[in-house]
Amino acid sequence: MSDDDLMTFVGETKPSVSEEGQSAPLVWKVLITDDEQDVHSATTFALRNTKVMGRRLQFLHASSAEEALEVLKNNDDIAVILLDVVMETPNAGLDLVAVIRNELKNHHSRIILRTGQPNQAPEIEVIRDYDINDYKLKSELTQNKLYASLTAAIRSYQQLQTIQSSKEGLDLIVRASADLMSKKGLHEFAQGVIVQLAALLTIEPEGLICVRRGGTSEAPQIIAAAGHYCSLIDHPLTDLQDDAERSMLQQCLDERSNVVNSHGVALYLGSSERGDMCVYVGSSDPIGAVDRSLLELFCSNISICADNLELIDKLRSYAYKDSLVDLPNSHALNERIAELEEQDELANYALVLTEIDNLSDISQAHGAEVGEHLLQSVAQRLRKSFPEQVELCRVSTNSFALLANKSSLSSSKPVDELFEQDFDVNNAQLHVDEHSGVVALEELEAGDKDWLRAASHKLSPSSK
Repeated sequence: MSDDDLMTFVGETKPSVSEEGQSAPLVWKVLITDDEQDVHSATTFALRNTKVMGRRLQFLHASSAEEALEVLKNNDDIAVILLDVVMETPNAGLDLVAVIRNELKNHHSRIILRTGQPNQAPEIEVIRDYDINDYKLKSELTQNKLYASLTAAIRSYQQLQTIQSSKEGLDLIVRASADLMSKKGLHEFAQGVIVQLAALLTIEPEGLICVRRGGTSEAPQIIAAAGHYCSLIDHPLTDLQDDAERSMLQQCLDERSNVVNSHGVALYLGSSERGDMCVYVGSSDPIGAVDRSLLELFCSNISICADNLELIDKLRSYAYKDSLVDLPNSHALNERIAELEEQDELANYALVLTEIDNLSDISQAHGAEVGEHLLQSVAQRLRKSFPEQVELCRVSTNSFALLANKSSLSSSKPVDELFEQDFDVNNAQLHVDEHSGVVALEELEAGDKDWLRAASHKLSPSSK
C-alpha cells in the first residue's frame, strides 16, 4: 500500500510484550492499548522498521485498561500510549487517562487517543477535559499520519525528560554543594565529590580523585577513591593499571579541562591557589549533551566549594593551632576534652600543665626571637619524650598541656625531669625554670566548657 493509503488491518498473531529485535538499550517504548487484535497487528506492521530520532520502537501490548495499567506500573519509561477509547466499557480509555495522570502520577508519557466511534467521545470535549496529547480517528490514520503523530509525541516526551533531568541534576548540584561544604578536610570532600558526581550521572560510584601540587613536575597523587579503585588511595597516579583511564586523567590535569569519552568522564576541579585536581568516574554509557552541560555547572559549583573548604581549613587552623610551635592551642584542647566528656571517657584521662617561669627574662636578655626559638625547642623535646597517644598543646604564651590516658602518663618520664637539661638555642645554653601539675579530668567542673581554666584553677596554690 502507498504511504497515504489507509492501513489494512492484517490478521497477525498478537505480538509478545517485548518484540524480537527490540531489546537494544536505546529504544522508545510504545504501549498499544486496544481490544481489537487487528489494530495491534496493523500498527506494529506499519511501524516495524521505523526509527524515530535515531531509536527503534519497542511495542508493548494491552487489550484492556486493566492490562494497560499493569504494564504501566511495570514500565516507568513508556514514551507514548496509543489508547483506544472504547474497550471493556464505552469510556474505558478515558477513565484510564485519569488513572495514569492522577493515580500513577505519570505526566511524561504522551497519550494519543484513537477511536472508531467519534460520536462516543466528541473530540473537543475530550481534548478539553482530559490530559491527552492527540486525538485521532482510526479511519483517518494513514501510515504517514501515524508516523507523524508518533514522532511529535516522542519528541515532546524527550523534551519533558530533558527538562526533568535538568531539574533533578540542578537540585542534586545544589544539595551536593551544601553537603560538601559540611565536610571536614580534603579527603572527605574528595570522597563526597565522587559520590555526588556518580549520582548526577546515575551510575555506580566507581571513581577516584587525584591532585597535583607544585606544578606539572610533581607526580599526581590519588587522594580519594570509591568502588574497585579504593586500594589506590594515597598512591601515585602511575599505579593506576588501566592505560586509557590513566591517560584520561593525565590529559585532564595537563590541559586543565574536562575530558569526556567512551570510558567515562574526568572533570578538572583545580585552581591556581589549590593546585591541579581532577575527579574521574567510569561509565559504560555515553555521556549525553544534557549531562555535559550539567557537568560544567557541577565543576563550577564544586570548585567554589573546594576553594571555600580550603579557606575554612585555614581559618580553622588559625583558630585551633599555634603556628609558632605547630601544636593545637587552648581552643583545640577544650574541644578535645568536651569530646571525651560526650564519650564518657573523662575518668580515664588526665591533664598535665607545665609553665615556663623565666620565659620573659630570657626574651628580655636575649631577644624575642631567641624566646620564640626556645619555645620551639621545648615543644620539640616534649614531642620526643612522650608517645603519640599523648596529645600536646600550647595553651598560653609560656604554658604547655599534655592530655593523655592515665596509663600512658604513668609509664612516661615526669615532665619536670625534661627541663633539668639546658636547651641549646642559637648556640646558647639556656636553663629553663618551670613548674608542672597533674589533674584528673574527672575532678574538673567546667560548667562553661573551659576545661583548661578549670584545670589551672585546680592546680593553683590558692585552690589548695
